[in-house]
Amino acid sequence: MDRSPSAPRVDVDPVAVELGERFQTAGFELYLVGGAVRDVLAGRAPHHEFDFATDATPEQTINVINGWADRK
Repeated sequence: MDRSPSAPRVDVDPVAVELGERFQTAGFELYLVGGAVRDVLAGRAPHHEFDFATDATPEQTINVINGWADRK
């Protein structure tokens, strides 16, 4: 991932990092989006609810999280 020198560096919840690594290993992109990103950029602590966007299809997503997620 190529980071812009002006991009802010933020701590990301370990669950989001682990999920991102699973998608990357499977050859897909995964982006953290929504309220958690807004909160961090505004200097607020993010809530424990995350929204993601991916280039994986729904079926591919199920394959990536199969055995990792409690529910689908």
